[in-house]
Amino acid sequence: MTPPGRRPTLADYQAAVARLDRCSEDPLLKRCRPECGADGLPGADGGTFGAVYRLHDPQDGRDWALKCFLRAEPGRERRYREIAACLAGDRGTWRTEVRHLANGLWVREQWWPVVVMEWVAGARLTDWIDVLLDERPERAGDELRRVAHRFAVAVHRMHRSGISHGDLQSGNVLVTSDTQVRFVDYDAMTVPAWTDRPREDGHPDFRLPREGERGPDGATELRHTASGSARAPFGDEAALAALHRDRFPSHVIHASLLMLSHDVSLWSRLHQPGADHLLVSRTDFRDPAGSRGWPVLLDHERREVRSAALRLRELLDTPADEQPDLEPRPEVASVPGVRTSMVWRSRTGVPASPRPFLDPGTLAAPGGAGRTAPPSREAPDVPETSGRPGPSDVLEPPVGGTDADAGAADGPPDDGPGSLPATFRRVPPLTRSVVTAGGVLLLVVLATVAFVVSLVVAR
Repeated sequence: MTPPGRRPTLADYQAAVARLDRCSEDPLLKRCRPECGADGLPGADGGTFGAVYRLHDPQDGRDWALKCFLRAEPGRERRYREIAACLAGDRGTWRTEVRHLANGLWVREQWWPVVVMEWVAGARLTDWIDVLLDERPERAGDELRRVAHRFAVAVHRMHRSGISHGDLQSGNVLVTSDTQVRFVDYDAMTVPAWTDRPREDGHPDFRLPREGERGPDGATELRHTASGSARAPFGDEAALAALHRDRFPSHVIHASLLMLSHDVSLWSRLHQPGADHLLVSRTDFRDPAGSRGWPVLLDHERREVRSAALRLRELLDTPADEQPDLEPRPEVASVPGVRTSMVWRSRTGVPASPRPFLDPGTLAAPGGAGRTAPPSREAPDVPETSGRPGPSDVLEPPVGGTDADAGAADGPPDDGPGSLPATFRRVPPLTRSVVTAGGVLLLVVLATVAFVVSLVVAR
């Protein structure tokens, strides 16, 4: 066993988790029961930096994730305090409840910190795609586009709050049974009150290659320069650099889901079973010239696949701080009202920008009321074979509500009293003028008729 004063091992944590009633002073942990394996011991999902145990609370039936750390990290307690406070005040279904306990577990005659997070009942993105294509292939295109949109909404909501996940990848994106998107693992997260560069640099299958990882073309390089930060709502350049870290990974995930929705056979052609990557991986990023995946996507017979692949390939040669932020777009054609919930309406008159976080007035400073970014003006793609959306482009309402409901849940805040209704704001100014003039004319006619009738009655 580990001597006193040394960091606990996996075996030490496992023994402590098996006796939470005696090894913890937190009321929640003391009453929880760990999920055990066939050997009767608590089972853990682990990584390089920690192990995660699933706990069940018999009092209210909720499940929790207990993360125990195998390595030290300066400032971890303060960072998680700031993350918990920021997430508690943020809107959106993407986030999970999180707490940092300095005196988490008593191990080897010493208290050790732990993190307790809400357990998300969902499947890793790659596992969800496997099950979808195996069990519901006829609905795969619709569901993939739905998840692509909800992923974009979640990322946009997170970034509008000044939060950067820092490690967006397939293993940290979970899809629930009603196709909602949740993000887990906040070890690399930065918030407005904590922008220090995390120790993790992101998954190689989703981030831009680092210096020294470039392929023979020498075209890709990760930069952390926050150009234009003086014009941004953030005064701290580190906050912008943190947001830059999410840009390329978010586009990789979103573009992969869209391309796959138009041709599900790409999964068997480009995805390696059991791997973390989606349709393109670190080898494609480091050596585009020798890539097997890029030619398949860039020369695809479907225009939608080609255009998504081209946009992603161009980002590979674009520095992180110059890349556009992922914004919700009409990825699907569906029931009325869905499209309006997919874009953010601007009330400030700020012109559209491919980099809204680097332009003034499009994102609230931390603690502010917030403003919405302008809507996308890009029209949704439709199949080349038809002038109108086909049956596969129309979504069936998901279990638990429609896409419009989901968009509204993660959408912009209500406009509040005294503002014009959204439906009226979408009417062009000329049309509004005509409608107003017509109303005035109608009132004049009605008043004249009433006056004439009164004269006739008086006689």
